Amino acid sequence: MWACAGVAQSAERLSCKEEVVGSNPTSGLETLLKCLPKQPLQLKTDQNGDVIAVAAIGELDIATAGQLDEELSRAHELGPRLLVLDLRGLTFLDSTGIRTILAADAKAQEVSNLERKTS
Repeated sequence: MWACAGVAQSAERLSCKEEVVGSNPTSGLETLLKCLPKQPLQLKTDQNGDVIAVAAIGELDIATAGQLDEELSRAHELGPRLLVLDLRGLTFLDSTGIRTILAADAKAQEVSNLERKTS
């Protein structure tokens, strides 16, 4: 039995909650995924001197990864000393999104003369 606390946030979602509770696990999961609100990707880019910050908000997946790739490419072309990718606003991240982030990091390392430090 699926418990969907929090899914029914509004009156129109109530029927979705009722469909899921008591369903078998397979169809219940499918119904639950249909009920969850989609959050399209929003990108907010701020520049302060030679530092650019790109904040990703919402879902980063196969449908939205191209948006992030394009935005990071535009930001990178400006030649910032530091390019910050803020992922704290993501509500979902799939393997395509991860691959996009890793590709952007690899591109930055290829063209950067800066020493990379991690801690």
